[in-house]
Amino acid sequence: MTRPPHLFFGKVNAEYGTANSALIVATSLLHLRYNYFTTPFLYLDVLAQVQHDTFRRIAVRDLYGTGLRFNWIREKQFELFSGNTILLEQQAISASAPNPSRSDVWARSSNYAGVNIGFEGLENLTTVTYLQPRLDRPKDYRLLHETVLTLGITKRLAAKIFVNLTYDHEPVPGVLPADLEVKNSLAVKF
Repeated sequence: MTRPPHLFFGKVNAEYGTANSALIVATSLLHLRYNYFTTPFLYLDVLAQVQHDTFRRIAVRDLYGTGLRFNWIREKQFELFSGNTILLEQQAISASAPNPSRSDVWARSSNYAGVNIGFEGLENLTTVTYLQPRLDRPKDYRLLHETVLTLGITKRLAAKIFVNLTYDHEPVPGVLPADLEVKNSLAVKF
């Protein structure tokens, strides 16, 4: 929702699935973001996020942050942006982890860069890469890359292809550091 100089964004995502009586996916995410437009170049950014992921053994991960977003280029069909957010993070490792625990509160720097490209007849491509080192121990970092390609089928119907790559340099014990996820979906516009 946009009402200049304010931009509000919210995302809720939950996935749960089984196959042959085995759990294959159990995740949830709530992400809320507010941007305040100060100039055509600069936005102030505030966010809150709560995440759960059974396979990464995250019972809950809370993130709260604030920072700056820079719009380097903003045209009708092309946007190039970057930003830096200071995040406070706390997570509880799930009971299925070898050593269940709750972390202290960590501060991370979330540095990101991205591009939005509009294509005639194809809709758009959005790609963003985040690098999130822990401030007191930079070797504990996470890398996240998200790409979404939206293909218009009709005026109200679109197909979406999501590609997410995550890398955690210090994952929870027993969890692989890298994960690649590809999803397809249909979107209906109202």
